Amino acid sequence: MERSQTPRACAAAVAALLFAGRPTPALAADLQPPPTDPPQKEDTASAQARQLLRERGIAEAGLQLVSREPLTWSDSSLGCPMPRLQYAEAQVSGQRLRFADATHSYEVHVAGPRAVLCPSILLNPKGSSRFPVPLRTLETMRETARTDLAARLKVTAADITVQGMAPASWADAALGCTDGTALSAGPIHGYRIVLRAHDREYIYHTDFQRVMVCPPIEAQ
Repeated sequence: MERSQTPRACAAAVAALLFAGRPTPALAADLQPPPTDPPQKEDTASAQARQLLRERGIAEAGLQLVSREPLTWSDSSLGCPMPRLQYAEAQVSGQRLRFADATHSYEVHVAGPRAVLCPSILLNPKGSSRFPVPLRTLETMRETARTDLAARLKVTAADITVQGMAPASWADAALGCTDGTALSAGPIHGYRIVLRAHDREYIYHTDFQRVMVCPPIEAQ
């Protein structure tokens, strides 16, 4: 006849069963979060291009880098020659970067410490039937509007940011800012430029010959 197990043996058997149902204790290393890669810093060429766009008053909000490619240009214009300027002939290597926001695209050429906003045809939104505009012409009107607003507010142009630009058409030469005076009929094609200063927005209309703040600042 087998002897019955002692109380101590029974207790040990019960403990073994209970322990077998428990998960294995995790090691301290297992409790650590998985390592993550350090955040990548923006490369120099992209940073230079964004700085140039900021200096031109182009709002950074919503601006995305959509493409880049290495290029070699035949002179110091970096492929973006300005009228009546002469450039040194040399093989210059750099990058072409394209940025876009909700309505526009911008092409910046970068080589070493230089960054140039390349004049090109301003792209309209996909599927839009609106007319293309030479970017250089629109830039001139945009800077004219910024200078005008800075003078009116007695601030510097650097204090004025461009919040947005969009094609527009108006019924007459008043560009939508009419005071009731009869003017020659349109349509007149142009752009609506939204500027911001001191947490306030100001609207300018341009037909590529002049800029008009609309409504007048004293009426806002």
